[in-house]
Amino acid sequence: MEQTIDNVNTLIAAYIPDNAASKITDADRKFIHAHLSGTLIEHENLRLNGIPITVCNLFTGAVIETTPLIAALVRMVTDISYSEFGPNTLTRYGLTPGNALKKFDRARYLTQKLDSNVYMQILD
Repeated sequence: MEQTIDNVNTLIAAYIPDNAASKITDADRKFIHAHLSGTLIEHENLRLNGIPITVCNLFTGAVIETTPLIAALVRMVTDISYSEFGPNTLTRYGLTPGNALKKFDRARYLTQKLDSNVYMQILD
């Protein structure tokens, strides 16, 4: 799938649960578009190839099947926390050392807002 603004906006809209749609702000959409487009497209391509999208908690062993959007958010959070804000991770998500912690917190918050079960089982 070619990564275009329309494709990413369509994916964002498709994977925001109905019960969370009113909670998502334009700033949230901008954050997803700016920092998660590549990862979202990667997860969507896996889904299109019939591969279930799962996230896991390495400490508890909990595994949850989820959407490409939630998986992209969880991946960002875990990549940043495990790399300790390493340069490759910062580059992947379009972050700087000055904004990485703020964006990390925003990804956690968005996960909680969109899927509290994944947040509690995987990130909390």
